Amino acid sequence: CGEGTLMTKLVAPQTFDREYNVKAFGAVGDGVADDTAEINAALQACFDAGGGTVRIPAGSYKTSGSLIIRSDTTLICDNNVTITRTAAGAMLTNGGQGEDQAVYGGHGNITVRGGIWNINGPVVQTANLGFAFGHGQNIRFEDCVFKDADQNHAVETNSCKNVRIKNCQFLGLYLGAADATLMEAYQIDLALAGTFGAFGLEDSTPCTDVLVEGCYFGASGTGSTVVWPRGVGSHSGSNGFSHTNIRIENNVFDSVSGTAVPLFGYQRVQVKGNTFISCAAGIYCNSASSQDIRDFVISNNNFRSLGTSNPAITFAPSTGTAFNIVISNNSIDASSSGTKAKGILLSRTTDATITGNVIKSVGNSGIVLDN
Repeated sequence: CGEGTLMTKLVAPQTFDREYNVKAFGAVGDGVADDTAEINAALQACFDAGGGTVRIPAGSYKTSGSLIIRSDTTLICDNNVTITRTAAGAMLTNGGQGEDQAVYGGHGNITVRGGIWNINGPVVQTANLGFAFGHGQNIRFEDCVFKDADQNHAVETNSCKNVRIKNCQFLGLYLGAADATLMEAYQIDLALAGTFGAFGLEDSTPCTDVLVEGCYFGASGTGSTVVWPRGVGSHSGSNGFSHTNIRIENNVFDSVSGTAVPLFGYQRVQVKGNTFISCAAGIYCNSASSQDIRDFVISNNNFRSLGTSNPAITFAPSTGTAFNIVISNNSIDASSSGTKAKGILLSRTTDATITGNVIKSVGNSGIVLDN
């Protein structure tokens, strides 16, 4: 069963608190049976009843098509739940093909908690997103493990508002023929033509009010996979449409092979308390065409062992200007990397405050102002 199925009303068992156990709908969870239709039936029944909780008990579940979660639904995976994708399509979406959600009017008030979500890239090899969420409000992912993404982002929130991604792990990417420079584990994107494709209108809606907190970005150890080239951010934008109120706090980026946090066309951003271990580059802030970026606070981050000659922190809008930038109390130590990396680079930037940072053994300039 793929996207767009199971849209009819279903009569289903439910508990007093409107909890829907997928096994009551026939899911097996033995690692052999295809449980796509049964899990989708539970999700659809929950939505039809006005919302509630769908529970996946311990087990190994296989899916051969997209799971679709709709408004006012909490999806809880108990301990020792693994869900493995075996065929093309996103693992989990908040809409189906042909649906015309716009702005932030799509399915929202959705929480996904727990579970090992094995996107299974080395086996499936179809370059689909793991989680594809668009045009929604109040979206939460908590305590999830996203494993072995398939030549695409593990999670994308496109044109979404009030997103919380907390205490999740992003482990491994099957890169295949994909462009490594465009692969963020979690992509924050806007609804431009050709940038999402799952469903909804291409109305240029950006993301706003996003928190990524307490997450880990690193390797899975699965054969044929690599460490993520990028952690959190994006690589596309449009003049006049900025992602706003973005917070990236207290995460660990471990051996990311490119830029751990690439921010393209953002305003009102806080990147605080993160640890960057042996990453090729730390934070890179850029712009879309003639677009200004502004109001950034980069503070209390720890950069250890810079991987290449790239700076730990860069503001270099291709066009436009970076305004009102605060870079404070960061620790940048490249003493074990043996590179000639810079510490902090600012280009096309005005109204910047750089204070309280400790920059050690970078092998090049500690701070570069290049306007």
